[in-house]
Amino acid sequence: MKAIKTEIAIKCGGKHFKAEETLLVGKGKDISTKDAEYLVENGAACEVVAPKDENKPSIEELLEVEDLSTLSVAQLKSICKHLGLTPYSNKKESELIEMIEAYRNYDAVDLDALNEDELRELAEEEGIVIPEDADAEQIRQIIEEELAE
Repeated sequence: MKAIKTEIAIKCGGKHFKAEETLLVGKGKDISTKDAEYLVENGAACEVVAPKDENKPSIEELLEVEDLSTLSVAQLKSICKHLGLTPYSNKKESELIEMIEAYRNYDAVDLDALNEDELRELAEEEGIVIPEDADAEQIRQIIEEELAE
């Protein structure tokens, strides 16, 4: 509960509140969570639910956008957060786009086209441990299994 709206004039916590007044709930706010819950339970107030912004695109919609330069920095950061790409908080727009594009293009690596040395290099970059005696096919299989997780 983030906010309540009083139904009647009330006195709570030594403060007077008018009817139809919206109060922020929580420590250091207008009213404590405990007091707000009490008022709602007893009909003296009702919980205020912020309406969802229907014009705001969902993360799924943002992920489908081809031209990332059309998105705001906040939307790009939301995508990075959703994909688990870090660090992103202090990045510029161009750097965020680079990170997302790199993530999108990562799946484009054709493991079948890589030789044993290239596969070992990829595994090392990804922090995947490969046994010394593994051949190219075994390395491919290990990488596929690790990246699928």
